[in-house]
Amino acid sequence: MLLVYGEEDEVIKHSIVTEEMFVTWSCADKTRIVVPGAGHGWKITEQVWVDVLSWLNKHAGQPVHKTPKK
Repeated sequence: MLLVYGEEDEVIKHSIVTEEMFVTWSCADKTRIVVPGAGHGWKITEQVWVDVLSWLNKHAGQPVHKTPKK
């Protein structure tokens, strides 16, 4: 699971809602990218794109959940 949001987002209270969801989700492989100084609807910086694409490349083609063997 990849979670990306702006540190200064005033529309969604990430420090409360998003962090609680992130901790609660049972996904073993989860990553959080918090964009410093960015708000809601922020323009994605080059470094954020690098981080997101890196995460996608790492996880591409992998199953989301392991299926039980029959």
